[in-house]
Amino acid sequence: PPLPPGPPLPSARRHFPLPSPGPPFLGAPRTAAPPCPPLSRPLSHPLRHSRPPPPSSLAAQAAFGVSAALLGYEVTGKLVKQAFGADAVLAGSLCSALVSAVAALLQPVSRAAAKRVGRPAVLLAALLSFAALAALVLATSDGLAAPAFVTVLPFYLLQGAGRAGYEGINKALYADTFGPTDSPAAFSNIVLANGAASAVAYFTFPSLGRHAMAYAAGTCAAVAIVGYIAAEVAIQRTPGGRANPRVDPA
Repeated sequence: PPLPPGPPLPSARRHFPLPSPGPPFLGAPRTAAPPCPPLSRPLSHPLRHSRPPPPSSLAAQAAFGVSAALLGYEVTGKLVKQAFGADAVLAGSLCSALVSAVAALLQPVSRAAAKRVGRPAVLLAALLSFAALAALVLATSDGLAAPAFVTVLPFYLLQGAGRAGYEGINKALYADTFGPTDSPAAFSNIVLANGAASAVAYFTFPSLGRHAMAYAAGTCAAVAIVGYIAAEVAIQRTPGGRANPRVDPA
C-alpha cells in the first residue's frame, strides 16, 4: 500500500535567507561614496606655493652645487692626485668625508651665531666660504710646494663651513618664504636648483680650464650673495614676510 504523506519539507528561505538589497554577499544597504575633494595644492610639485619667493634667492641654492662640483672635479680630481700621487684615492676619500664632518661640527656653532647675529648673517658667511673656495682655487699654482695635507686641507674646510650654513640656516630661511603648509615645495625647489646647478657644472667643467672654473664658481657665489641680500630686503618689505629673522632655525 502507498505510504502516507510525511510532513512538508522546510522552506529553503528559512535556512538560507537572501541578502538584503545591497552589494552581493555583504548584506549592507547600498550607500553612495562621498565625493573626493579636489587636490587644491600638490605639495610635491616644486613650483606650487602660496607666496612665491624672490627669484634671486635661488642663486644661493645653486651656489652650493657649483662649489661642490668645483671641489670634486678640480680639487679632488686633480690637485689631490698631484699632491698624493699613488695614495690619491684614499686621500680624496678622507678629504671628502672631512667636508661632512666639518659641517656637522659647525652646526651648533651656526645655531649659536644665528641667535646672536641672526640667520641671514650666518647664511652670508656660508656663501662667503664658497666664494673663498673659488678664490683659493684661482690662486693655486700648478706646482704644489707645501706638504700635501696642508695644501689641500683649506679647500675642504671652506666647503665644510659653507655646507654647515647651507644645510641648516639656508633651508630654514628659504622655507620661511613659503607658507607654513608649503614647506615640501620649498625643499623641492632647493633640491631642483642645487641638482641642476651641480649637473650643469659637472658637464661643463671638463671643457674649461682651472681659472675659468674658479671664475664661474666665484661669480655664482657673488651673485648668490647679492641676490640673497636683495631677496632679504624684499621679504622684509613685503606684508606678511618673515616676522623675525633672528629666530633659532630649530
